[in-house]
This record gives sequence, structure tokens and C-alpha cells, in this order.
Amino acid sequence: MIARLKSLSLDQIMLGLIALLVLAVGLVLVSVKLIGIRVRTDLTETNRSTFETITLTFSSPVDPVQVESSFLLEPSIEGRFEWVSSRVMRFIPAGFEPETDYELVLSAGEMGANGELLRRDKTWSFRTRKPLVAYIHSVKGKRELWVVGADGKGARRLLEIESAIADFDASPDGEFLVVSIVNKLERLDLWLADRDGQNLEMLLDCEGGNCSTPAISPDGKFLAYSRQAQGITPFSTLSSPRIYVFDLVNEKDAPLLADSQLTGYAPIWSPDGKWIASFDDILEIIRVVSIDTGKQVSLSSPVGTVLGWSPDSQQIAYITVDETSAGAKTVVLVANLNDGEVSYLAGKQDAQDYNYSALAWSPVDEEKLVVGYRREPDDVPNRLWLVSPAHFEGKPFAEEENHSYNGPVWDPWGKGILFQQIELSGGDKPESILWGSAIALWDPEIVFWEPEMSSPRAIADGFSPRWLP
Repeated sequence: MIARLKSLSLDQIMLGLIALLVLAVGLVLVSVKLIGIRVRTDLTETNRSTFETITLTFSSPVDPVQVESSFLLEPSIEGRFEWVSSRVMRFIPAGFEPETDYELVLSAGEMGANGELLRRDKTWSFRTRKPLVAYIHSVKGKRELWVVGADGKGARRLLEIESAIADFDASPDGEFLVVSIVNKLERLDLWLADRDGQNLEMLLDCEGGNCSTPAISPDGKFLAYSRQAQGITPFSTLSSPRIYVFDLVNEKDAPLLADSQLTGYAPIWSPDGKWIASFDDILEIIRVVSIDTGKQVSLSSPVGTVLGWSPDSQQIAYITVDETSAGAKTVVLVANLNDGEVSYLAGKQDAQDYNYSALAWSPVDEEKLVVGYRREPDDVPNRLWLVSPAHFEGKPFAEEENHSYNGPVWDPWGKGILFQQIELSGGDKPESILWGSAIALWDPEIVFWEPEMSSPRAIADGFSPRWLP
């Protein structure tokens, strides 16, 4: 035997080894085909967010077309597929219905990149959770963060901290919050907390300055906010605010604009996450900036970021003031970001000034816009009106006597609206403050309304509500 091996040439030995390797690879491929494709998911059975991504991970590379055609959700919903790699797929939902049972089925069949089979249907069942509403509640003059159900049940304090909060935002999937909290210098830092208020940790130490008005991007990966730098000394005047964007994934912070002379406050993301609008109170404009290209659009307005994005992110409704022969008058305009055209929605032909004061465009229906207005020029209460932007026709839904309304916020499904209501009275009470010719009785209330309801429903004492899907 040894003699025979010695007589083999080097080429013969190499050919033999190659043959063995080919055989081994072939056996592996046959084995993989026999075993088939395996798949796992991150789905849990209960308490799923209505906007949470579903991730499928496969044991070997797969054919995206075959996998997507085998993917079935009941009840069906809209969404899009995103491939992280040849083995990992994400389904990003347009929005599950809350408190609903779903079943995901991946049908058996050939779906491997090399013809491997998923030999049996894979089925997962899950239930989406009940949405909550986060809001600011004032307790003995201190602002705290609370949550409550949209039905007004289960109100509770969310953050067990001694410091007061200034403002906050909630991620679109409802999994986390970013909170602006007062520090020992009476300045504002940004903190991160889970949906249940746990795992509170500092996100940004603002180094003696103020970081406020946090706004989380629609994909939950970025945070826009207003930043005021500290002056020469810890207690000197802060700089004018500027918009910064913090990358929540890579933990990188940078100004939105390269020109440090341009100021901005209260950023608002477009629904597609490609634009940020903010208010420059020095120039009295709403500045809209493209995240991808840096393109800027300036909309003249002394009112601030009182605006509504269209569902497709191509238009902005906003409020400004026209100077007329009869004096200043508020008007509602709409700007098209594609062609730069600006047109009137309301106010140009109005016989009087309706003091337009609030805007909220439905996230799913371009024919639904909430507008705040006053019925008479000298009227103190603000009403809320649901209109069609195309015709500016509709009906009021919040106009109870001795109440004023503002701050409308649509739910993510475009079905219901949160807003603030303040009770007005002519009486003189110690806990009240003068507001025009009437008295505003604090705390404001947070109110919920949807078209099927006979009247709006107050759910909590507080303000600045945000949805936690």
C-alpha cells in the first residue's frame, strides 16, 4: 500500500483531494436539501406594538420573491418588505389594529437560494396591545410624565423621578420615550426611557445648555431637537436655539444646518422622515430642510410651527398673517414641496378674521384636516373643525360653550383625535388666571374624539398628549 502511494504523482494526489472535496460539498448540499429551510421569528404572543417590525431569520440564503409570495397575515394589512441580508427579512407594517388577534403563515414550498424547501407551513399567532396616551400632568406646580388609556382608565405616573420635565416625545412604535428633564442648574438634558418608564438613562448631557422639544423620526432611528448652548458662565444667557439631529443607532450628534447663524425651534418630521420643519423666530419663517439633500424651503409665518403635513409628505398646511386694508388677518396656506407653489386654503376671501390657531392633517387621509378657529373676532374660545382641504368644508366637533380647544393630535390610524380643552369662566377664583375677558381654569383636560362618538370624552387632566401605540 505504501509503495502504491509513493508511486502516485503529485497531480494525481491533488485530483483525488479535489474529488473528495467535491463529494463532501455535494453531500452537504444534499443534506441541506433533505433537512430543508428552517426559519425563526421574534414574534411574541401578546403585547405586540401596532407598529412593530416582524423579523424572519432563515437558516440559509433564500429567494426574496419566493419568501414574500409565501408570507400571509390574517387579517391582512398593508406594509413593505426590507431585506437586511439573504437570510434576514423584515416586514414593516403600515399599522396593525390595536387589541386584535393576528396569524402569520409562511407557506411551505421551495424558497432557498439553491432550491431548498420549507417542508411545512410555519404559523405564528400574536395579539396587539392596547394603545396608551402619554402626557404632562402638573402636580403641585411640578410637571410630571403620566400615561392613561384612550378610554380614560388606568392613569398613572410613568417616571418616578424628583426632577420636573419640560417636554417629551414618544417613538412611533410606542417602545420608548425621549424626555427633556430639568437638571440641578435649572437647564435641560435629554433622557431615554422604556415604554413602561423603566431603564431611564441620560441620552444627551447638554453641558449647561438647554436641549428641548425632542422629535423622534418616523422610523425611530433619529431624534431632532432644539439646542441652546451655554453662555460664557453657567448662569449667563443661553444662545438662540438651533436644530440638532441625534443618530439613536450610532449615537452621533450633529447640527441640522452647517450655517450656525440659522436658528430653529420645535422640529417636526414629515411622515416619510425625509424633511424636518422648524421655526426661525428671528426671520419669522418656517424652515423646511431635506435630510437627504439639504434643500431648504422657507415659508413666511410669524405664528411658528403650527402646521400639518399631508400624508404623502409632499404638502404642508400652515398659518400666517396677511396685512389687509382692514388690518392683519390670519390665513391658512398650503405649500407644495415638489414645485414650490403656495396657495390659499382659507382666509383670503373671509369676511372676518377667524383667528386660525391649530392644524392637524390626517396621517392616512388627505381629505381630513383639523383646523382651530374662533367663531367671532372677539370670541375667546378656540373651536376645532374637521374639514376637507380641497373645499375647506366640514363641521365643528369641539365647540362646547365656555371651553377653548387646541393642540389636536391624530392617532396613527387616522381614526381619532386627542386635543386639549380648557374650561372658561367669568368667575374670579384664586387658582385661575386671566385669559382675555374670561378665566381659564387649570389644569387643562386631554380629550379624545372620533367621528362615531356623540361628543368628545375627557380622559385626563394634563396637556401635550402623545400616542403610545
